[in-house]
Amino acid sequence: MTRVFGLMAAALAFSLVCYSGVQAGAKEGKMRWSHKKTGACKWSEALIVPEAKNNQPGILTLKITFKAKELAEFFVIGDGDSDLDLVVKDASGNTVAKDVDPPANKGGGSDMCVCRWTPEVEQEYTIIIINNDPITNIAMAGTN
Repeated sequence: MTRVFGLMAAALAFSLVCYSGVQAGAKEGKMRWSHKKTGACKWSEALIVPEAKNNQPGILTLKITFKAKELAEFFVIGDGDSDLDLVVKDASGNTVAKDVDPPANKGGGSDMCVCRWTPEVEQEYTIIIINNDPITNIAMAGTN
């Protein structure tokens, strides 16, 4: 039953990413599974988020430049196998947004994350996707 609700939530999150009307975002443009009009993908490959090992989480780091004074969003949706968290840091290393939940054994454990913030200046942001479980998670991600 939990898996059914998880799939429903993933479908909802996917539709929000694909059909969002927000026109701000990454300097290179929207990075979604497919473009509404052309069907072309900017983020064509799934992200492989490594498993946690030796009491250390698996980490995947991305760098994306976002425009100043415009809403910035980053989404990640995993395959359902492990708990993912998302942290966004600015060029100085300060955390500007995060979606971190408790582990599954404490009532959390989601692998769907979204971060939203409004950059003061255009700069490159570090996107950190964290896998807290000892199994690789295949995830899709995108920006507005």
